Amino acid sequence: ALATVEGIEIHAKGVRLDRIDTTAGVRVAPDAAVECRRCVFAHEAGVALTVAGACLLDDSVVEHAKIGIVVNEGASLHARGSTIQLCGLGINSKAAIILENVVVEEC
Repeated sequence: ALATVEGIEIHAKGVRLDRIDTTAGVRVAPDAAVECRRCVFAHEAGVALTVAGACLLDDSVVEHAKIGIVVNEGASLHARGSTIQLCGLGINSKAAIILENVVVEEC
């Protein structure tokens, strides 16, 4: 990782995260859009990735969380080449999501 941070909250469009590790998850606000590449998102006490806006998860890992990913109604998630592992619940979605070559294990 280039950086390890506690948590991230995104409120803008066109945000790109590359090689970022989090220990308290990532939250994408309703009007926000983010592209995450080669990131590791964790949150042992909560949700590793909460999407209320738009998120592209590319070649990333979501792990060590009570819930790996929550996708709110009206939001969008496109995950490709990523892994969701070691979570109490892998994905909780109220919206259509796209998963391409995604591994979900030990959830």
